[in-house]
Amino acid sequence: MVFDEKQLYSDLVDEICGRDCPKYDKLVIFVHNLLSKKVKSWCYNDSVLRGGMHDEDVMQEIQIRIMKKCEDHFFKPVCGITDKTCEEFKAWCFKVAKNYFLTYCVKQKNRKEVELNLSIKLDDDEVEPFSSEDSFGEKEKSDENKSRLKECFAIVFELKSSLHIVLTWLSVSLVMMVCDTSKIESTHFLVEKFSDITLCEMFDLVVRLLLKLDWLMFDEEQLNKQKKKLDTINKDTGKRIGDMKYSEFYMSKGPEMSVSDWINRVNAQIKKQLKAD
Repeated sequence: MVFDEKQLYSDLVDEICGRDCPKYDKLVIFVHNLLSKKVKSWCYNDSVLRGGMHDEDVMQEIQIRIMKKCEDHFFKPVCGITDKTCEEFKAWCFKVAKNYFLTYCVKQKNRKEVELNLSIKLDDDEVEPFSSEDSFGEKEKSDENKSRLKECFAIVFELKSSLHIVLTWLSVSLVMMVCDTSKIESTHFLVEKFSDITLCEMFDLVVRLLLKLDWLMFDEEQLNKQKKKLDTINKDTGKRIGDMKYSEFYMSKGPEMSVSDWINRVNAQIKKQLKAD
């Protein structure tokens, strides 16, 4: 369908700048017509994004960003009038879209790399166990830091917190160490790959990761204290905890915010215990 670009631009300016309560209906149409084919092309020509449904996710986020930013960062209307031209607006939209697309690509490629690294390190029995130096990249860790890390893990093994919270902290921490990645990327990976597995499966993955870190030398008896929680019954669902999917524990705030909240809770308990000691 052919659309009158300049007329549509005039209409969207009126909707956004000429009202006490801005509307974005025309803006959504304008941005979709302007960028949807371009975004599909960008995704298709990227080796990591090709073949997925990434263009829909990227396009939706671009529209949201343009809606949020257009008044303050582009129009800045005075008395309902803007002197910005249609061509200037199109150029600004392309800039917003390209910046977000590049950010999205980096996140997806980092996630793929984490997934690949973890898969290799879990499945390859011939891979040597990781030393503390390997686990944290090229920076050499002091004996004091190694000791403190062991102390943190020992505290977590003893926590009486719900099992999904303990496993969250252990999983994110271990993925960070084994794959030498950031907390943010480890959290993204956890949500994407662990949401549909049971806590029993998650527990087994944690144990396999722990075995890759020879310097940690965890006590099996400590780990068994957490393992016993798998057989407890969840009061809300009546299910065995170990048979429940990780995603069943997410709070209303969403997966990544839930994971972040649980990690912060455990970190707070670790700090409290370290200060007490």
